[in-house]
Amino acid sequence: MKLIRRVCLGMMACYTAIAASLEAQSIPVEYAVKFACGARQRSNQRFHPSQSAVLPGYYATAINIHNPGSDTARIHVDLATTDSLPVPGKVISWERGLVLPPGQALEVDCEDILKSRSAEFVKGFAVLSNRQELNVTAVYTAGRGTFVDAIDVEAVLPTRLRRSSRLPCPDLLIRGIETPAYTDGTTQLTVQLANAGTLRAANVELQVEDGSGLNADRVAKVIVASIDPGSQQKLKLVLPYLVPRANWPALAVTVDPKHVIPECREDNNRATLAK
Repeated sequence: MKLIRRVCLGMMACYTAIAASLEAQSIPVEYAVKFACGARQRSNQRFHPSQSAVLPGYYATAINIHNPGSDTARIHVDLATTDSLPVPGKVISWERGLVLPPGQALEVDCEDILKSRSAEFVKGFAVLSNRQELNVTAVYTAGRGTFVDAIDVEAVLPTRLRRSSRLPCPDLLIRGIETPAYTDGTTQLTVQLANAGTLRAANVELQVEDGSGLNADRVAKVIVASIDPGSQQKLKLVLPYLVPRANWPALAVTVDPKHVIPECREDNNRATLAK
């Protein structure tokens, strides 16, 4: 087995300096990680044009991401694929992106990438866009059958983004809460949900919580299948009891309460009902 190890002591010092500078300036950064995934068929078989640039065999890429910061990282992912000809390939954006809590790590591998393209072999760049420093390492393996012929490990350095508009993202917020209605012993709230961002959001959770502490069943939820950028939707939340008018200010409506959707802003997801 051929083993290639890239140990970059000087590079890591450079990486630390770049990351600290970017974080201090609060400038968005991106990591462009090269990938090759899947089975490249032999030349006497039919294969996708993008396979003609590499030798037959099996290729795998594992992109390891670690969050060394104190804030949750919300990472936008674009897969910029390439073909054999010098023409641009497709760009596939992951709507939900990646959410990585402080001190934790995750991996994007070929199974995730191949699902996005629905192909047996794909190559290109996985572009990770984020607003804080990350530790990103790519592990490459290649072989024939079940045997590994080569392995390579590479640390990926961040690149400064000149414009934050290169980070498409949803921005979910509550535009309004109508006066509650009482029906059959329940309290019904009609809420105006909006997406002020530049990217569609899917599987959006909306909840109302009664902060008065007077009732056991004090949370009601609804799931929105999707909401397009620049659009609004009226939704109804139902608490299974009557909330007196005096307790209306204790009703708090929150969109994406578990912070699973990476957004342009995270400080405008909550609204309360005035008397």
